[in-house]
Amino acid sequence: MIRQFGMGTYLATVTLESRSDKSAEKNGDRLDCALSIADRVASSVPSDCVVFFPGGWFHTGGEPADSIIASVTARMQERLASYSNDLVLAFGIDGLMTPEGFDRDQLGLAVGRQGLIALGRKFYRSDGDTLGDVIQAKNHLVQERGYDRIFTFNGRRFFIAVCYDVRGIIALRLENPESDKVDVVLNMVHFFYPPPTPEQRKDPDFEREPSGVVYFVRNLVAGASKQWKCPAFATATFVNRGITEKYRTGMSWRMGDDSVTKCAIDDNSLRPLDELGFRQTCAEGVGEVRVYDLERVLTEPEACRYEPGERTPQIPRERQSGVKPVKPHRVPGAFDRVREKAEENGAGEVFDTLAEGMTRVFGEDRHDQDTQVTFFGPNRVGYQNVDKIDLVMLRSQAAPQGSLTVWVYNHALAALYGIDETEIRRSLPSSFEEATYRGSEHPKDKHLIGTLDRESAARFVEAIQGWASGN
Repeated sequence: MIRQFGMGTYLATVTLESRSDKSAEKNGDRLDCALSIADRVASSVPSDCVVFFPGGWFHTGGEPADSIIASVTARMQERLASYSNDLVLAFGIDGLMTPEGFDRDQLGLAVGRQGLIALGRKFYRSDGDTLGDVIQAKNHLVQERGYDRIFTFNGRRFFIAVCYDVRGIIALRLENPESDKVDVVLNMVHFFYPPPTPEQRKDPDFEREPSGVVYFVRNLVAGASKQWKCPAFATATFVNRGITEKYRTGMSWRMGDDSVTKCAIDDNSLRPLDELGFRQTCAEGVGEVRVYDLERVLTEPEACRYEPGERTPQIPRERQSGVKPVKPHRVPGAFDRVREKAEENGAGEVFDTLAEGMTRVFGEDRHDQDTQVTFFGPNRVGYQNVDKIDLVMLRSQAAPQGSLTVWVYNHALAALYGIDETEIRRSLPSSFEEATYRGSEHPKDKHLIGTLDRESAARFVEAIQGWASGN
């Protein structure tokens, strides 16, 4: 049975398994990884989404952390502009590293289509941060370079917490004011290392403490959720180890006045949507992406939880290969709403001709959204990480009376059926115009936009069925 997803706001957490911790030399690979993950989220999550990455995702070595904000933001902004859905990317940057390895400059930020939208500095230090003289923000609301650390997206307010900041929410007993309420905490954790071996425990010179994954999630992330009465999410990098079974990237407090230490980790856990999760290979390891329906989390947290003793669902091997199966996303009633708009414009028969014809060719490979019905099929253009891509879209936007607006992905169709793009051109009225997604240079996004009436719709259906049958 295909699960139907709503069109609200989603949130994706990126947890990284890496063979190393931090290095300014990895920034290029980290940016490529982030953009690849964003591409996959944009193609598979049915609506707007916040995607957030661990603390110190980028590193500037001995330079200030803000020295690369402009260049990173520009690349991200360009890519975000190419998506049909609205995405925000949130991540950490560390810099001013001392000879002893302390990162004195630790920032968290968020980037949207309009560029940098939020920026915050770590405001609560651990003992190690104090030892390393980490630069501390005056408080949790002070601006950084004129930016707030809280940003609003689709009417929801997101608070950026840089690693141990999540402990500060609890220890300082900070208030979440009702008049300006934070809806979601985004906690950008830095690293979890392997626990020390018995030999290392005996070594008086061994300085690294056990990573405390369960402590961090159960006590700090859930504790911040308890303090502010809102869900809290956490991302981290697992260095030279796999992601721990009990690492929950989402927590929502349910246990009243109980102490966090008396709660099992899944008393307050949030369960991601298995169908939308994936693993993305990158130069240094693999990123595990878990996707949450944020509107459901905020309105039905009790329904979004792991059951006691339930293990983290394993992402199927087919997804671990790096190619994500694209499955239909069906907004309930959306197909009928698009058809009704066509009927109001005197194009109900046009819609039926196209929809029935495309269904004979592509079967159930179809996305239903409120303003469009998109048929998709096998990826034959080499687009990375997905097995199917968009081919024909029927839209409910304004069109001349008796006709329907249609997008035809000519390059993708030509590659699929081994024909020349001019043949696709000949199957459509000459009024169709070439277009592509803003900011995208990939040929898969090339498409022709125009309108079809009953006669031209029938001709196009006949043509595409001929290509599909090899005639």
